[in-house]
Amino acid sequence: MGLIKCPDCGKMISDQSSICIGCGKPMTEKFAGALPPSPNRIEQQKEMRNKSALAAKQRKFFSWKSFVAAFIIAFIANIFVASVSGSQPAKDIWWTVMWIYFSIEAWKYWRWKALLPYPLFILVSVIL
Repeated sequence: MGLIKCPDCGKMISDQSSICIGCGKPMTEKFAGALPPSPNRIEQQKEMRNKSALAAKQRKFFSWKSFVAAFIIAFIANIFVASVSGSQPAKDIWWTVMWIYFSIEAWKYWRWKALLPYPLFILVSVIL
């Protein structure tokens, strides 16, 4: 089912309608036979697959934006935890940075499922 332009008023209407909804002109068989064919659905699906394959190829292995965001979050969290607990801030926060970085990257693809390791991490931290 495609859209065509009415020859009288120029309004876009369905190629299967019997009259124009804009001006009421009856659509004749002669006019309906001269319509261009509607796009093939299979071709549209192939095009969509090609676009998604291209998007998958364009994904990068490493994202600087995510890494910088992870570093800033880890730095602020380190200072906050040190001030609350009354101890010195940790000097080596790279494991925290990488944990946050991988969480950010996982969030891009898995959304809420990416947060599932956190309850396990907290549970293990409390037990130990």
